[in-house]
Amino acid sequence: MILVHESGRSRKDFEEPVLELKGKGLAEYLQSQDYAVLTLDLRGQGQNPRRALARGDRPRIVLDLQAAYFFLLDRHNRGELNVSKLGIIGLGDGANLAAAWAHQPGAAVSTEGHPSDLSGMVLISPMPEGTGYLLKSIAPSLSSRVPMLLMAGERDNPSKDAIQTVRQAIERGRLNKIEMYPSNLHGYKFLRLEPKVTSALMHFLENSLKNRAVAWEPQYNLLPVAVSDIQVARHDKKVDLNAPAAEAAKPERKRDPNAPAAEAPKPERKRD
Repeated sequence: MILVHESGRSRKDFEEPVLELKGKGLAEYLQSQDYAVLTLDLRGQGQNPRRALARGDRPRIVLDLQAAYFFLLDRHNRGELNVSKLGIIGLGDGANLAAAWAHQPGAAVSTEGHPSDLSGMVLISPMPEGTGYLLKSIAPSLSSRVPMLLMAGERDNPSKDAIQTVRQAIERGRLNKIEMYPSNLHGYKFLRLEPKVTSALMHFLENSLKNRAVAWEPQYNLLPVAVSDIQVARHDKKVDLNAPAAEAAKPERKRDPNAPAAEAPKPERKRD
């Protein structure tokens, strides 16, 4: 599980006691249920040097999540976890960021019809536009490829409106769910204080990740390449790499010194 905090917060939000979990933080509770958990401070936040993020930092934050995925791939190949049962939880605009990462080519969601590593995505209090990413532009394309759970308070108007814009697309997915609660809490406060949120979250993870029958297999290609992008070049004969391409492609023909000189080709006569 990768846990993504919201802007201005830190990974410690997942260590804070959750009311429904009897004093345990979400990260600790997930570990007690046999999930491997990765939390991280996004750049410019938490224990990273604090600074305002520039516009150009947005795509870099997505790459930070990709680096976290590669970190888990390395641990997978060491036999420490099964990344084929990967899940991600995002809070607030961190939910938009999580969806933006999954939407990127080369992330854990397959775009070529092959099995995806990402088996479940939980977006808690997503925003209409979070970290520069419109939810309605990225969530619908994911809804048919990865099970999704969207959660928010009915009186948290920004998150409620964001979910309404994608509700139709999300509900088409058989394993997708939308859970709304009579609350105005948002993000980490919603996760920590709203009753029955974590129980619904854990039920979703059990069905989409934990009970998924996927055996561990090594994954040594840490930089996924789409099959359609692979081109095979076959060279039967050695060619002069310094020669022009047209000349190098033609094999040299030896001339018989006793053979008559070749006649110039006659011009073709046009018929009436």
